[in-house]
Amino acid sequence: AFTLYINGNPITDGTNLSIPIIANENDVITISGVSGTAYMSGISTNILNVNPLTIGINSSQSYQVPSGERLYIQHKNNGFTLYINGNPITNGTNFSIPIIANENDIITISGVSGTAYMSGYLADENYFAGCGGGGSSSSNGSNNLQMLSISGDTLFISSGNYIILPTPPLQIGATYQGGIIFYLDGNGGGLICSPSDQTNAEWGCQGTSIVGADGIIVGTGNQNTIDIENGCTTPGTAADICANLILGGYSDWFLPSKDELDLLITNLPDILINGFYYWSSSETTGIEAWGVQYDGTPNGSWNQNVSKNNNYRVRAIRAF
Repeated sequence: AFTLYINGNPITDGTNLSIPIIANENDVITISGVSGTAYMSGISTNILNVNPLTIGINSSQSYQVPSGERLYIQHKNNGFTLYINGNPITNGTNFSIPIIANENDIITISGVSGTAYMSGYLADENYFAGCGGGGSSSSNGSNNLQMLSISGDTLFISSGNYIILPTPPLQIGATYQGGIIFYLDGNGGGLICSPSDQTNAEWGCQGTSIVGADGIIVGTGNQNTIDIENGCTTPGTAADICANLILGGYSDWFLPSKDELDLLITNLPDILINGFYYWSSSETTGIEAWGVQYDGTPNGSWNQNVSKNNNYRVRAIRAF
């Protein structure tokens, strides 16, 4: 359910390990397509003397591990029971514990009418020593099984080591830090909008001028929102909804200024709902503020003289 990358190149083969996925020294492993932690298992070694294979047997057949070798089963299809020397093996589906068969072990299956497939590696019997399943001691300490997991920007190795993965380049339209990037400032920062509208609301405090909430340019939306919260105690206004929003683990959302909303429309022209009005945080008078009726074009259709008691749509943004 996730895509694996080596040095930025997507790896689309190797799922059933009939062809192994091999990463060389200093290669960088990243993933995409999963919101949590993705798990992989394999062998950390300074030599490559294992042979990948896929075994297919039915309930009337068996497979015997060759003499002098050991079989490391890294994947099997679900829906059947695997036996080693008549003993059912119930673990190994998610690879938290590998299935290891020693030389001359007999592998059989049950619970499937056709052919069942499993895949892994066949190696000299001493190659996997120290990985479990018995065997003599390995003369090469680097040949131990290593479990890998990725969390955030870190690749963790069960030996206790870890690798900080390079951060992929940011780009407009990418999902990032709770929302969607719609502006990059060229210095590693930018603006993110929430993935969808929050609700409909009034700008609020009709007839009251809010001191400081007249910022228009990019970078003023957050302060506008702070000033609106300080000068207008009415709950549920457009700015209040954004200021109290917790989304994607972030709580620093705000109502965009006029130019910030303009950037959102220009850079992500399909992000807003065509035909609806949206509030900015830029006040013009005590009774009016900047709003836009999004018409599906990159520049929208701006209306300065919009009464603050109108019920318009709200889209929160945040800076990073």
